[in-house]
Amino acid sequence: MVTSGNVTCKLLDLQKAKASTGIGFLDHMLDQFNSHAQVGVELQYPGTDYNRNADQHQQDFLREVGEQVGTAMLDMIADISTDRSSTFYCPLDEALTKCVIRKGLEEGCLSYTLAPYGKFPATTGRTHLGRLQTAAIESFWEGLANKSGLHITLEKIRGNNAHHIVESSFKAFSRALRNYLDGTDTVSEANKALINMYGHDS
Repeated sequence: MVTSGNVTCKLLDLQKAKASTGIGFLDHMLDQFNSHAQVGVELQYPGTDYNRNADQHQQDFLREVGEQVGTAMLDMIADISTDRSSTFYCPLDEALTKCVIRKGLEEGCLSYTLAPYGKFPATTGRTHLGRLQTAAIESFWEGLANKSGLHITLEKIRGNNAHHIVESSFKAFSRALRNYLDGTDTVSEANKALINMYGHDS
């Protein structure tokens, strides 16, 4: 558990929980930890309005949320050796993302290549998903990686739908995390087929 001011964050292994950050689409993404990692994120920012924090400087705010989650993750991964890694390719409709996680010897770090988020508008891709600013999403993962000590790679293999790209990345991380915690073979037969199809190794 980590507490900062009046915000408390817990990660509950094999238990459901609810995140209420005050940015609705971010809560929806954190729920992927519940659904696909079986790790509940219990994180409650004050207030009751659904998008009460959407008008904050979102890059700073999402980094703070990521730091809360990453710090809470420390106890969960403390006993995992640095030679374990986990890779998961997650297709979601027309999007496909790859996630690789491993523990760093010192600090965590992030390799993030999801932008642009779709092709509409053509010059920039989507700037918002609901009230969540797509440009701020990378900050969440930076905060999580830095505080957890994980090396995280999130790579877009294909996809032109912003919602699917982002949700695929959260699902890919969640599935990789579950396998990382369990010490299972993370390159499944399905993943091997995707690797062969798209020419990416793990």
